[in-house]
Amino acid sequence: MIYNEYTSNTGNVFDHNLYYVNGEAQDALWVWKNKGYSGFTAYQQGTGNDTHSRYVNPAFVNSSKGDYRLRTGSPAKAYGYLAPR
Repeated sequence: MIYNEYTSNTGNVFDHNLYYVNGEAQDALWVWKNKGYSGFTAYQQGTGNDTHSRYVNPAFVNSSKGDYRLRTGSPAKAYGYLAPR
């Protein structure tokens, strides 16, 4: 889901995101600072990233036909973080 092979980077934080691929959350592969994590929870705990993020199907209208609009009741609606200006 994320591939970051660099180990000297600092100050990078991921949070308030929604992730999903077909399959279970524990099957997703993440690489942070060149260390692999199997599953969303292992990635969160091992990196401290994405504390407020979710791994959930966003409920697109029809992604197989390129229709990425969100269905009514989608968990992705109004989800995310708007940085203060």
